[in-house]
Amino acid sequence: MQNEVLQLCGGENIFADARMPWPQVSREQVLVRQLLAIVIPGDEAQAQQVAQFWCPQLSATVITINDDLLSRAGPRPILTAQKLCSQLSLAGKPGERKITAMRD
Repeated sequence: MQNEVLQLCGGENIFADARMPWPQVSREQVLVRQLLAIVIPGDEAQAQQVAQFWCPQLSATVITINDDLLSRAGPRPILTAQKLCSQLSLAGKPGERKITAMRD
C-alpha cells in the first residue's frame, strides 16, 4: 500500500524493482539512484537525523509520515496520501520527476 500511495502522489519508489518486498539496501545504492526525497515514518527530529546521515552526499528532502496513518486500515491511508502529495509537490522543481524512497 505504501508504494501505491507514493505513486498516487507522483512519486516513485526507487527500489520498487527489488526482488524482495523489504530489501536491505546500501548507502551506495541510494546515492547512485539520486533521489529527490526520502519518506520515513516518524517526526521532525527523526527527519533531521536522516538528513544529517545523508549530508553532504545527498540533499534530498526528508518527508515524515505518521506510521499509524499508513499502516492501519480505514480512512488513514487517504489522509496520508493528502499529506504526502502536498509535501512531494514541494520536493522537486515543477515538471521534474520526483523519485522517492519510503523506509519502514
